[in-house]
Amino acid sequence: MEPGFVPRRIRAHADARRRRLALWAAPLVGATMAPVIGVAGRRLGSDRGYVAAFAVYWAGWCVAVPLALLGPRRLWSVATRPGRDPGPLGLGALAVGPVGGLARGAAAARRGADPRLMASAAAVGALNGALEELLWRGLYVELFADDARRGCVWPAVWFAAWHVAPFRLHAPERPTAFLAGAALLGLAWGAVAQRTGAIRWTIAAHALTDAADVASPIARHLARRT
Repeated sequence: MEPGFVPRRIRAHADARRRRLALWAAPLVGATMAPVIGVAGRRLGSDRGYVAAFAVYWAGWCVAVPLALLGPRRLWSVATRPGRDPGPLGLGALAVGPVGGLARGAAAARRGADPRLMASAAAVGALNGALEELLWRGLYVELFADDARRGCVWPAVWFAAWHVAPFRLHAPERPTAFLAGAALLGLAWGAVAQRTGAIRWTIAAHALTDAADVASPIARHLARRT
């Protein structure tokens, strides 16, 4: 028997299993979080329930699942390695979300938004952007590096779809536009992650996109408590 044959075969089998689990995980995010959000809202109220449900989402889906499927070293690697140059098109795709976020932030500042709310929005945006990228881009680009359909399109669709679940407690003014924007950003960030083989760029773009979201129920809840 060729030396190392069995270990390679075992590793290949383990990677195939991880890929299957990752594909199943994407649609399960919204399916599992919807009842969690419903229960949290009934027991804690809409604002506190929203915060509690997102804590479950961040800890369970965004951290625990990628960590379980990739392991700490592999997850740390995809999150921190520089990756390849995204190129001009990639940089353009990355800029769309942050430009919109900065425009929202400037508009909020002109309306005299509370500085505590602006600071809370920036903190929540950075946290949410980093943690969501571990799941929705990092996990899939690592397991499907050469497969745009399963590594980019599949998670982008379910990334947008999962956002329906929080609408049970706090819905945006234009839900359809919100979901369409989430899908387009998911595709753009997924394409950049596929091209670069890393998520440092998309973490930054996602965090900047969310950083000025003064309508965030979590940011508003935190601002009231500071």
